[in-house]
Amino acid sequence: PPPEPVSPEPAPEVVPSGRLATVSWAPVTERTDGTTPGRVTAYRVFYGPDADNPDQWVDLGDPALTSAQFSGLPPGRWYFVVVAIDDGGLESEPSDPQAYDFT
Repeated sequence: PPPEPVSPEPAPEVVPSGRLATVSWAPVTERTDGTTPGRVTAYRVFYGPDADNPDQWVDLGDPALTSAQFSGLPPGRWYFVVVAIDDGGLESEPSDPQAYDFT
């Protein structure tokens, strides 16, 4: 099978604005072996209070999107991780987690 797409890099950036966090990332342009991936068809943003296991997610079916906004999460530190999905259904390795403290 072809290698998976490279994780969205750089790691997603979380920009806080009150009780709103905007998570953004650069589009995926290559596979782990340096070849061009199949068409990236979606991004999945995982989030949760555990950096090693964010257990909630939202799928973004528009590959042109490179950001997502989160609000209304319970107070505490929340972690965000982004995965790219290509037209073959292959998922990238998750990006490094980024944190935001909701108050």
